[in-house]
Amino acid sequence: MRWPEKSAHKRIRTYLKNASKCPGLRLPANRNTHVLRAAGADLLFVEAPTSKEEMIRINRELNAPTVAIQGEGAKTPLIKVKELESLGYSVVVYPGSALYAAAWAVRKVMEELLAKGTTAGYINKMLTFNDFNHMIGFPAVMEKEKYYYMDLLKKQSPME
Repeated sequence: MRWPEKSAHKRIRTYLKNASKCPGLRLPANRNTHVLRAAGADLLFVEAPTSKEEMIRINRELNAPTVAIQGEGAKTPLIKVKELESLGYSVVVYPGSALYAAAWAVRKVMEELLAKGTTAGYINKMLTFNDFNHMIGFPAVMEKEKYYYMDLLKKQSPME
């Protein structure tokens, strides 16, 4: 086997190390995890273990920091974060969970609209316009805008 040049080792190490700091980032599946570890990788990912026993074995055999990817409906069993930590995982990501939940909510509100011609009966299951604006911090943005538009507003004459 031909080893990659030294700069490739650094790229592998940097990619995997930086990935551990990015919640939701999906690491590449790689069957050569032992090679990556020998090359200096700081975090390893073994794709799609199908049982808790397999997950235990992965962590025992690699004896290195590992990442578990939890995907609803995927091959890997859904296990609580604390239990994954006890199995030896250093990082756990849920790359699709929020998207799947949002897609379900969009489907439900569209079904309501189609069936009833309005979303009025669904308001208690969603954020309102004002709630959403506050959640994303829009009032603070509007305050900052005042500073930037102050001169413009002073120069404008009142409408007659």
